[in-house]
Amino acid sequence: ARERARPLPILAEIPAFALVDQTGSEFPLSELDGKVWVASFLYSTCPGPCPRIVGRLSEIERRLAGESAFRMVSFTVDPEADTPEVLGIYGKTHAILPSRWKLLTGDPDEQLDLIRRGFMMPVQRSEGLTEEQIKESGAVIHSVRLVLVDGLGRMRAYYDSGDPNDVERLINDARRLLREQGR
Repeated sequence: ARERARPLPILAEIPAFALVDQTGSEFPLSELDGKVWVASFLYSTCPGPCPRIVGRLSEIERRLAGESAFRMVSFTVDPEADTPEVLGIYGKTHAILPSRWKLLTGDPDEQLDLIRRGFMMPVQRSEGLTEEQIKESGAVIHSVRLVLVDGLGRMRAYYDSGDPNDVERLINDARRLLREQGR
C-alpha cells in the first residue's frame, strides 16, 4: 500500500512536436493538453514485437475506454515508410479508433530525434542483417517499453509491454493520474 501511495516521479517533459496522424491531420503535442496518455513505438511492417505491443495497447485502451481524458499515442519508428496513408490502413486493420488512439509520423530526422531525445528510447535501422534475419526481427530495432505521460506533458514512468504485471501497473497508474488530475 505504501508503494501505491508514493507519487509517480516526473522523469522529463516531452518536447513540443507537430506530427501527422493516421487521418492525415496535423497533430501537435498541444492536442494532448490535459490528457493522460500512453506513448508507444512501433511500425507497420514489424514482424516481431509490434503485433504483441498493439495487442497489449488494445487491452489497455479497452480497460480505460470509459476515461474521457485518456489517450493512446503510437509513434512510428519507420517514418520513411509509414506515411499517414499506411498508418491509416494499419489502424483500420487493428481496429484503432483515431479519436482515442493516434498513430503518428513525420519528418524522419525530427521523428527519430523525438523518440531518442524526447522519450529517451533507442531506435535504429537494422544494418548488416540478412533478408532472413530482417524477416524475423524486422528492419528497425526499437524498444518495447511504454511510457505514461500526464496531462502536463511530463513522462511519469516506463513499462515493459511484454510483462502482464507491468501492463496492469500502467493501467492502475493511469487511473491514479486521471483521478489526481480530476481534482
